[in-house]
Amino acid sequence: MDEGETVSPETISPELSAEKSALRERVDKSEADLDALNRKLDGANEQLEELAALDQQYVLLGEACRSIEELDKLGATDLFWGGEVDAGVSADRVQTARRKIDAHCEAIVKIEKQRYKLIDEIGDQNLELDCLHYDLADVLEREEARRNEWEIEREDSELPQYEQV
Repeated sequence: MDEGETVSPETISPELSAEKSALRERVDKSEADLDALNRKLDGANEQLEELAALDQQYVLLGEACRSIEELDKLGATDLFWGGEVDAGVSADRVQTARRKIDAHCEAIVKIEKQRYKLIDEIGDQNLELDCLHYDLADVLEREEARRNEWEIEREDSELPQYEQV
């Protein structure tokens, strides 16, 4: 090797270089997967915020249903409906309103479950990414150690003619 020539890491250790490249590809893929999971989590959080904005309406609807049911128990639904609706229609409307409330609650529960699942997946992905970073750091450390190894650069000399004591 001539003076001034540099040795590339690939020349020093092609197997370490290949391992490093493979790990970097896996790190890039893992980071992309983590970003995708975080975007999904952001979407779930936005959906929950949209549903939360409607919570007050559904709370009030529930209170109205309870009040109408109380009036029905007292036989005073005429006070609310003004005699325009009979008791059967009143009960049907209350049931329809309750189904809407249940559907709203079920939508929240469904999104919460998705959200918790995404949080678990993000945790798993972070763990995998940490392991990959440690593996990559190990490969870089071994590559640096290999680069810093001392090469013996001496000429072969003939053995002395006499025995050394």
